[in-house]
Amino acid sequence: MKTEKQESTKLDAKAGCLVPCLLVFGIFILTGFIRVERPFGGTLLALAIIAGAVALLCKQDWQDVVFKPLCIDTGLKRYVVLGITISFMLLTFVTTSEEEADALWEEGKKSEAVERYADRINRSTTPEHKILKRVIEYHFESGDMDQVKHFCTVAVKADVEPSLEPNELRVLYQTTKADFLSKQQAEKEPEQIAEQSLPEYEVIQKKNRPVSGWHAEILVPSFSRATPVDTQRQAAKAIADKEGCKTVNIYSTREAHQAMNSPDFKAEHPNAAKGYLGTWGNIPNKYLEAAEWD
Repeated sequence: MKTEKQESTKLDAKAGCLVPCLLVFGIFILTGFIRVERPFGGTLLALAIIAGAVALLCKQDWQDVVFKPLCIDTGLKRYVVLGITISFMLLTFVTTSEEEADALWEEGKKSEAVERYADRINRSTTPEHKILKRVIEYHFESGDMDQVKHFCTVAVKADVEPSLEPNELRVLYQTTKADFLSKQQAEKEPEQIAEQSLPEYEVIQKKNRPVSGWHAEILVPSFSRATPVDTQRQAAKAIADKEGCKTVNIYSTREAHQAMNSPDFKAEHPNAAKGYLGTWGNIPNKYLEAAEWD
C-alpha cells in the first residue's frame, strides 16, 4: 500500500507540472492585455514584470518564497517560467503593423497608411471599424470609387458598419449593402424553388437572340395577375435557369402571347394582353411586373 508520504509526493509532482503551464497561460493572457493598454499603463506594467523576473533570476532565496508555495521546486522549471515571462513582456514592446499604420496616418502619410490597413483587412475575417472607415473615406476623397465599393462590400460581408462621412458616402454604403443582400437572396432563391415543385408550364417559343442570348416565351396557366409578384419572380428565374435562358416572358394565357406579338389580334381582343404577367432578365437579376393594359 502507498504511504501518505508517497501520495503527497505524487500530488506535488503533478502540481509541479500543472502550475508552470497555468502560469505560462496566464502570462500569455496578460501579454494581450498589456498590448491593448500601451503605451502608458501597459508599458509600465510590462517593465515592472520584467524587473521582478530579473530580480528573481538573481535572488535564489526570493525564488523560494515565490515558487515553493506553487510546488515549482526545481531550478529548471523556475528558469523556464521566468524566461517565458521576460520573453512575453519584451514582445509587448514590438510595434504592430496596425500601430505603424496609425503612426503614418497621424504623420499625414495616408497613402502609405492605407496600404498597410488594406493588407490587414485582407488578412482579417473581422476588420475593425476604425480601419475600414479610414480606408473607405480615403478612397472616396481620392475619387477611387471602385475601391470604395470594394471595401464597402468587405464591410457588409463582415457585418461591420463604420460611421462614414460625408452623407453621400453613407448612402453609397447602404446601397452597396442592399445590393449585396439582394444578390445573396437571389442566389438562395433557386435552392428554395428547387425544394418546391415548379408550377406546370409550357414553352411556347424558344430562340437564341443574336445580342441577348436565349429567350423563352413561357405559359403558366395556374398564374394570374393576382399571383404574388415574389412568386412570379421566383418561378420566372427558376424556369429561366432550367431552360438555360437569360430572359423569359411569363404568360397566364396563350391569347396573351398572341396579343403581345400581333397588333391585329390585340386590337380584336383588347383584354387578352392582361394575361401577360412579366419578364425576367431584361435587367440582370430583376423581374419586371407587367403594367396594367387598357
